Amino acid sequence: MKLQYYLITILSFIIILLVGISRIYLGVHWLYNVLTGWMFGLALLIIVVFITEPLKRFITTQNLTQNQLFIGLAFFGFIFMILTAILDWSRFGILSREHVCKFSK
Repeated sequence: MKLQYYLITILSFIIILLVGISRIYLGVHWLYNVLTGWMFGLALLIIVVFITEPLKRFITTQNLTQNQLFIGLAFFGFIFMILTAILDWSRFGILSREHVCKFSK
């Protein structure tokens, strides 16, 4: 079981590395785009690792059902979408149409 865990971890790391390199090689992204994506993914991984145990404890102490968790997650996603639309990140120069079009060619 432990060997399978390490094998999956190593294969995942290799796939992530090769996909990033292939994006640069194909000219679809610049190096900093790939590095930013890797850093963002690493940040999400760290957040998930630190939140997993407290979240498990919260769920077990609150006796939440699967439907309640799904509704809560859907509500959080809906609020996130509304906040993103309200903030309109393009005003801050982040994800503006010019920025996206410039690097997507």
